[in-house]
Amino acid sequence: MEQVIGNAFRRQEEDLERASR
Repeated sequence: MEQVIGNAFRRQEEDLERASR
């Protein structure tokens, strides 16, 4: 379960970086 939370967190960070650009 921890892996799923980490994966979702990493995906959100990538989305934030794309929106920031």
